[in-house]
Amino acid sequence: MSGFNSVVPISSSSRARVEMEMRESMQRTTQARPLNTSKAYDPKIAEFRAWCDYKFHYQPLEQRYIVTGEKAHYFLDDAVKGRISRHKRKATENQESEEGLPCRRIRFATLNQYGAALVHLWKQQSLMNINSNPHPRQAITGLLEMALLEEEQIRKDNYVDRGIGTIMDGYTTTDQIASLVSFYFSKNNTNNLRNALAFLLSHFCLLR
Repeated sequence: MSGFNSVVPISSSSRARVEMEMRESMQRTTQARPLNTSKAYDPKIAEFRAWCDYKFHYQPLEQRYIVTGEKAHYFLDDAVKGRISRHKRKATENQESEEGLPCRRIRFATLNQYGAALVHLWKQQSLMNINSNPHPRQAITGLLEMALLEEEQIRKDNYVDRGIGTIMDGYTTTDQIASLVSFYFSKNNTNNLRNALAFLLSHFCLLR
């Protein structure tokens, strides 16, 4: 009786062929992924590997870049969290930006994207049968949650206006508010009347 559940001895040549086909399949998947995904992940993966070269230079290459939960946590905490943004338009750590404002540090969204890039690399290594470590997401979840809480606390301490970028942002004069409400009323339907009421409540009752 044959089937997937049957135990059939596999020769070394067959094993090598299967591993090669798996690598080719993974390479095709990587090449077919969206361009934006590659642009977002590839620089972060390259940065992780450079960090590994510095921190784990004593390890052989076949082990140095293997993603583990502990290594992912260490990388995010040591090389990413709280770091000055490396955007070309941003200033260096000891300077101010062109607008005269303090330099911007890495925020939760960027830290989370680094974590996603490491998870992506782990998946590649796992499919290539070179990484049998557990999924790294669980190991970095606590660090990401802590970074998010710290960011929210900073916003509260600095009284950051949560209405910035929303429909309430920019409508400061009475004429502007009246014009917006008149627009909703001109539509003369339930949805727009609801939107007008929601805007007025949010703006005047300080629900922002």
